[in-house]
Amino acid sequence: MIYIEDIADALDMAMDEFNQFLNVKTGEIVTIAEDSAFRVDEDEELMLEIEESGDYYSLPDQHDLDEWHVMEDFAYSLDNKEYANELLNRLNRRKAYRNFKDAINYYGIAQDYYQFRDKAYIKKAIDWCHYRHIAYSTKTDDMKKFCEEYEKEFMWL
Repeated sequence: MIYIEDIADALDMAMDEFNQFLNVKTGEIVTIAEDSAFRVDEDEELMLEIEESGDYYSLPDQHDLDEWHVMEDFAYSLDNKEYANELLNRLNRRKAYRNFKDAINYYGIAQDYYQFRDKAYIKKAIDWCHYRHIAYSTKTDDMKKFCEEYEKEFMWL
């Protein structure tokens, strides 16, 4: 069974040095070092299976996720324009990620941001599945409702 939450969690764990793959038959998500010098024997065997089986799809990487735009969208979503402007200003400075995260902690809105980001990753996971015609399930009724509302909004079906 493929769960959208598992895909979104994998997106949250994405790192530049690693590739993640979804096995569409089992729903298992595997992570393999990009550089073969850092792989263990089991990783090499798994890479062979990934390349030969056709059962695996590569998940989006950090660049595909584009967290900078997620942070920008969060800033624009805020009702408090002072906070929004400060966050947008911080995104245009050096060390944008550090500055942004310092500000959301200072303003006490870090939890709001991480909930916003989690939903953004769910949406990216839904888009990714739809583009590849991968059916998925959800673990909770609340998530099912969220996914149904998002799908209606973009009318893929």
